[in-house]
Amino acid sequence: MARMDVARPVTVTSIAGETGAPEGGRLHRLRTGLDPPTGTPVDDGELARLRDPLAVLLFQRGIFPATLRELVSALDAAEGPQAVPVQMTFLTGEGSQLPWTQETRDVARQLRCLVSRGRSKEQAELLVTTAPDADSPDAFLQVLAWDDENGVFDYYLRFEGTTAWIFAGDSNDALEPSTRGQGPFSAHTNGSVVMRELREPWNNWHSSRAGVHDAIPPDSPLRTDPLWRDRQNADVFEKQVAKRCVERWTGSRLRAIAGGPGIEHPDRLLRHLLETTTVNLRTTDSESAAVDDSSDLALPLTFLFNLELLEDLGIDTPGQAPLVRGEHYRASLARYRFRLEDGKGAQWPGDTHFAFLFPEPALEDNEVVRQAIRSGLLSARFAACASMVDFPNPVYSKRRAALMRHAPEVATVTDSGSDLADRTAERITAAAGSLGEDSPEREFARMWELPADQWKSALSEQLKNYLDAAAEVAADADGFDSYVRLAESRRRTFAASALNEFPLLLPRTDIPVDMPVLAMRRDATVGPETEHQGHR
Repeated sequence: MARMDVARPVTVTSIAGETGAPEGGRLHRLRTGLDPPTGTPVDDGELARLRDPLAVLLFQRGIFPATLRELVSALDAAEGPQAVPVQMTFLTGEGSQLPWTQETRDVARQLRCLVSRGRSKEQAELLVTTAPDADSPDAFLQVLAWDDENGVFDYYLRFEGTTAWIFAGDSNDALEPSTRGQGPFSAHTNGSVVMRELREPWNNWHSSRAGVHDAIPPDSPLRTDPLWRDRQNADVFEKQVAKRCVERWTGSRLRAIAGGPGIEHPDRLLRHLLETTTVNLRTTDSESAAVDDSSDLALPLTFLFNLELLEDLGIDTPGQAPLVRGEHYRASLARYRFRLEDGKGAQWPGDTHFAFLFPEPALEDNEVVRQAIRSGLLSARFAACASMVDFPNPVYSKRRAALMRHAPEVATVTDSGSDLADRTAERITAAAGSLGEDSPEREFARMWELPADQWKSALSEQLKNYLDAAAEVAADADGFDSYVRLAESRRRTFAASALNEFPLLLPRTDIPVDMPVLAMRRDATVGPETEHQGHR
């Protein structure tokens, strides 16, 4: 199964019986990696333990909708404390900025509709992803619903063409080895809502920055169905759905850890700080087609370092976004033959709608670190020193990820927090003594040993020197060319993930396929990545 909110249509075949479909009018359980591939019918006792609105308002009352329209109608009619009467709709699609014409009518734009339901507009309790035809029993229908009693999101999908529904697991299954990366958790990596293009200008969303009206076919229900008439913009989904859902699940998860006697799996917390469990996609604020030779593009600082997390940790992040001359950007489009491809032979020259798309640190990872610090499970100083290891590579850093080998097997929770940060720091610094100067352990140890009243200013000074250098590199034609190749290298790493679902998501280039994986250095130059690469 694929991602279950902003997702492509999926079909579950392993649960089908002799008739080609599971028994209709009931719920089945299929947690990929844990349950048998044939699935298991959910009995009344198990169904009663599901406390999200979909289970309580519909399934436990014997209601199993065949279409989105039936689902919405059933939710409209439901009453009680679990009722979710407030509805908002959204629209996204990787081809949403390609105008519909007779010549482009067969392009798979992957337009997908999202319906959120809540007790108010301030908090979504249930999120549906589907195709525009609300009356089709063959349209994919996927639901993510918050279970407040159990503190998790429950994942469901309707078996296409039937009234059989499948429970695919809950947020905790995203973390367990047997189910992590399986089924919906191949893309819902950490168990919450996914919004790939999380920040303005939301490259593939209907928004105030880029409407999707011209991409909608003339006969599409998106033009005629009242259900889709009052679509909300992407900023509403970002602020009132995606971010709040991530914060909600993260808070529930960490409260459970902080309320116990110890941290049984410290690595599951530390990986959000040291590894890249997932990413968001970001662009500049400029529409690619509007850039001319006299324009300037401002490179988002998240291309250069983990801006949001370091700011939250109290590190001053001086400097402005490096500016790139429009002529240099346009030259890169021509030199590397940037284009969009639909996977069926059609091509469109140029970049994505907004210029210079790249993976940035994920809200999900940063939010775990932020809340872990607030709850005392980690210290701000430890998180800052760890984040600053190989900081010019805010995503996919081999050097920073190498520190995971020092994660302790357990950590103790106390009334004031935990000893996880100190235990991990002790293990890293102990190992540093026998390793080379260029090792990530030595890099961490040098920062960890800074005096308590100096570490913030010292780390801030490192950032300032780096950003000054990056501004010079970005302003130079050859320097910006190296950043184009670095962005492509990071996109290729992302392309191997389950979040890369559709051909039109990423630009294609003629940069050689055998280009080595690239990394940024502290002097803001680019070179091949190695775990222990020197930093000039």
